[in-house]
Amino acid sequence: MNIGGLIGLLLGTLSGVGYWFFYKRMAKKKRLYDEVYKSIQHQAFLLSWYITLATVFIILVIVLLGVSLSALKVITIIFIVQLYSFASVMSYKSLRIYAETKGERQLQIASLLLFIVLGTAFLCITILYIN
Repeated sequence: MNIGGLIGLLLGTLSGVGYWFFYKRMAKKKRLYDEVYKSIQHQAFLLSWYITLATVFIILVIVLLGVSLSALKVITIIFIVQLYSFASVMSYKSLRIYAETKGERQLQIASLLLFIVLGTAFLCITILYIN
């Protein structure tokens, strides 16, 4: 049994759900759910699914070339690509519309780079360490 993996899964789930509730409450107080937000979210969903579809095709080509991949590794790669592509696209689209001052733009760019770096790091960890 992999205790570290179970703890990470539990803590990741709890922190994700906690952040989601916190953001929903904050967004309702600031009235952030408008047509622009819904449009950005819709575009982010579409683009992240296109990126995920491309990832599935790349994994399929890799498997057809003879590389052995476990089901856990494939599902984890697809999951990471889906989540981080949605977060990156959402951050980028919000940056283009909502950032008014230089400080806000720098903060948004920093968060976008953080999403990209973390997503790439998690993909590398998945590819290298999951059997």
